[in-house]
Amino acid sequence: EWVAALSAHRNLLGEDTCKSYHLSDLEKNLAVFDDIRERLEIGDDSWIVRRIVFSQVKAATALDDPSFKESIDSLLLLLIGHPLHASAALTLLLERYARCGRSDSNTSLRDFSIRLWGTQWLAANAHQWQCSQEARNMVAHWLKYHLLQKFFSILSSDDADNPRRLNFWELYCEDMQGIYFALGSDAFIRSNTELYKLRHDAKGLIVRLAEGRKDIQTLIMQFGQHHVVEFNHYNYPAFFYDTLHGLPPFYLSKGWVDIGALSASKMSNGVVAAAP
Repeated sequence: EWVAALSAHRNLLGEDTCKSYHLSDLEKNLAVFDDIRERLEIGDDSWIVRRIVFSQVKAATALDDPSFKESIDSLLLLLIGHPLHASAALTLLLERYARCGRSDSNTSLRDFSIRLWGTQWLAANAHQWQCSQEARNMVAHWLKYHLLQKFFSILSSDDADNPRRLNFWELYCEDMQGIYFALGSDAFIRSNTELYKLRHDAKGLIVRLAEGRKDIQTLIMQFGQHHVVEFNHYNYPAFFYDTLHGLPPFYLSKGWVDIGALSASKMSNGVVAAAP
């Protein structure tokens, strides 16, 4: 069996192992290669697999911007199939995307990065992000912008027809150091697909409110020393906290990752800001 496989794919024994697997027909060629791997019992930690994975990624990063962006989805499928090489390859993809003339948000690349390395602004994930600060900031901006939109469109019914608050905070999205959510029980309805997707996208950024009012949902935005709390109801004011005067009363010592339950009533002691 293995003799027949090698005879049919002599490139595996030559100097250019990747010659037969071209980026232009990535999915078809890799299906052939996966079949060969199975027949030859080649493990994912093999140098052959690594070389083929990185040959595809490097070929893509050498393309012009539009062609490179078109190759992203196929490349991510490749990395999903070869998780051992995903981190190193993702670094190359993010660095190349950050160099694009217009680095418009790429949903697939954003979701894959967060799933693999976690949310950037959580301290526990900082060591995972093995890429430049420019690339980090790019993905962080994509995620914050996405979460802002979801909060005001899904959790705040008042803003569905009046996007003034969303439009206002979008102007300051790049200045935010972090976004978090403290949610009432209505946000945890299992049958609601949109809410499930939001909780998935905001993994590690959500805590439950301890209050009995299940319809209260809050968005906490961090701007350096200033932290802002917005509620889902439009007629609720926003509250601003200056952490130089001490942490807001709803923070616990362990930080956001293990913060536990919050109390909505403790968020009412900040400085009231006029609704935008």
